[in-house]
Amino acid sequence: MSSKSNTSDRDEHGPHAKRPRKGGLSYANQGLKTDVDFLSRGDSDRPIAVILTPLRERQQQILSRNLKAAGAKILQFDERKSEDEQPATEGLVVVTDNPKKARRVVENREETMKNVVFVETKWATRVLAEQRWVPIQPYVLEQTKATQHESSTVPESDEINLDTALEASSKSRKNADTLPVWCRKKTCENSDIAEKREFLEGLPRFLCERCTITQAIYEAPNNELCKLLEIIEKKRRLEQAGGSEAEADIRARAYRRASAALKCVPFKLQTVQDAQALHSLGPRVLSIVQEYLMNGTVREVQLMETDHRLRILTQFQSVYGLGYVSARRYYDELRITSMDQLVEKSSRDESSEANVLVRYLGYIDKLAHLRWKDAVAVVDMVSQAANVTGEDDLHLRFQLCGGFRRGESSGHDVDILYCRQEKYAHDCSSVMKELISRLERTGLIVKVLRESSDTNGWNEVRYHARSSRAIFRYAHDVVHAIAKYKGCFFRLDLVGVRDAFEFCFTTISWSGSTPFQRDLRWWCEKKKGWTFNEHGVFDRESGQRVKLNPEPKSEMDVFAALGLTYRAPFERSC
Repeated sequence: MSSKSNTSDRDEHGPHAKRPRKGGLSYANQGLKTDVDFLSRGDSDRPIAVILTPLRERQQQILSRNLKAAGAKILQFDERKSEDEQPATEGLVVVTDNPKKARRVVENREETMKNVVFVETKWATRVLAEQRWVPIQPYVLEQTKATQHESSTVPESDEINLDTALEASSKSRKNADTLPVWCRKKTCENSDIAEKREFLEGLPRFLCERCTITQAIYEAPNNELCKLLEIIEKKRRLEQAGGSEAEADIRARAYRRASAALKCVPFKLQTVQDAQALHSLGPRVLSIVQEYLMNGTVREVQLMETDHRLRILTQFQSVYGLGYVSARRYYDELRITSMDQLVEKSSRDESSEANVLVRYLGYIDKLAHLRWKDAVAVVDMVSQAANVTGEDDLHLRFQLCGGFRRGESSGHDVDILYCRQEKYAHDCSSVMKELISRLERTGLIVKVLRESSDTNGWNEVRYHARSSRAIFRYAHDVVHAIAKYKGCFFRLDLVGVRDAFEFCFTTISWSGSTPFQRDLRWWCEKKKGWTFNEHGVFDRESGQRVKLNPEPKSEMDVFAALGLTYRAPFERSC
């Protein structure tokens, strides 16, 4: 048994659904409730053009459409048109990943090149994320000589974060050759092995440093192989490979991490040598890759289809409240071999776990996937129930998270975060009971499966056999429920963040994906000696909160404070 292969991985899921065709939000911000025309007011009415490399033509169209939906005046350029047909460009902001190409496209007529600024695509992502005009200085790639400085009237929060934003932007440009690999496809199908190896060796080791696009938006060339590796990962957990839960987890992570690494490869693997340069592929995984390249399939995956035990365990594990350990216990010890037997057994059991199962299994045949636009409508329903006119207003803000926020067009559950609005952030009291009551009255929540609310105050969580810890004020209020919208039953998870300061950290944690989050925590531990979780960043030894400077107010601020390049949610689908 190779120790290298045992320790070579940790990670999880990239979505595989078709992306939404409509909507005024970019994939980084699909769960946000949009202030529709926020780019058409005040100082934010400068014309914008999006000019990306040919490989990113689809993203160019999406970004242009979403900026236009937000109220921006979008200019379209065409290198084939004559000079007289080109739009005037005075005061233009050009969003681009290739300044040289963008300048060539724009400078058809010299007199139109006044006050033109070329900025990184991250600027547009942040504009859509924060739903406001964001100062462009930290994102400037180049500008024409006639360009005048932007208005110095910058919101106080942006003045505070300008230095870290500049530093993060500089690091991003320095590493641009290796991070967004899918959009810098220098290594193509006919490249030789040496060139491919050099390219792959240049990829960052940590998944949180890479750009892994949601498969619904951009399907990786090796997506079929990635799916097979994820099936084997699940098989290792179901079988409890290695004899213990810890050993099974180590072995399973190796396959998940390999899948995440292959999603970053911008060319289809032809030989096993193509994959050997990747950080996360040990001998066992490479043998699977070699078998797939030779036969077009993997025998171990094929055998799973005829294994009755694994099929039943897979069904059990998909039930809310049943993990891998519980699924094996029901099958191996209690001799339950079908869903009908599971329902019967749970109805006769009086334990709390069985009660949750009974409530869930009563709807299991009715559960269905929810579309993205319906998930957004659910968020609106929750917001309307909470924020009413008068004394009953709870003053909450909401954020759609999970797979929908990463760009999936459908999903079996909806994750919604909430906390007090900024004006009322000082109020840390719990509103979970009241919110549940209102949602039950509206008919959205059909059955509450489980709820937990912090009644103690201070909390301490220990990690890694108590070698590190985190001390924070309030645990989050969490509600797991069955909800119904337009006749569709689905899982609804509500997470209440009592301390509004923690909201940006919680948003990162609940946006996923699991592999990205695991590597982000690992990166903080290895590089900084910190513990990162949904409550914030903590010193591993003392457990005290690390005071980041400046204080993060958004996801982008958190990435900048950690020294990481910001990854929009749709770039975290490892």
